[in-house]
Amino acid sequence: MPQNWSSRLSFLLESDFSRLTGEAVLTALGQAFFSVGIAMAVHITYGSYLDRRTSIPRNAFIVVGAERSGARRFAMSCRSLSRRSSSAAC
Repeated sequence: MPQNWSSRLSFLLESDFSRLTGEAVLTALGQAFFSVGIAMAVHITYGSYLDRRTSIPRNAFIVVGAERSGARRFAMSCRSLSRRSSSAAC
């Protein structure tokens, strides 16, 4: 771990709402709506290529399982790297 990890962690987790402006809120909302729009377009495009007999709940479980498996593998590899070296950062 880095020497000053506590200051980095506090920077990430402690909010300073005095620096929040209306422009920042509008920018964040714009980004959120843009991301939702892209996600909807991807889902509509993916759905248009599905066969009528395809089980959407089954595919959802497969996707969630694959994502969780990948995240678990990543976390395990980070743990093993951090045990081997004090300078490993994931």
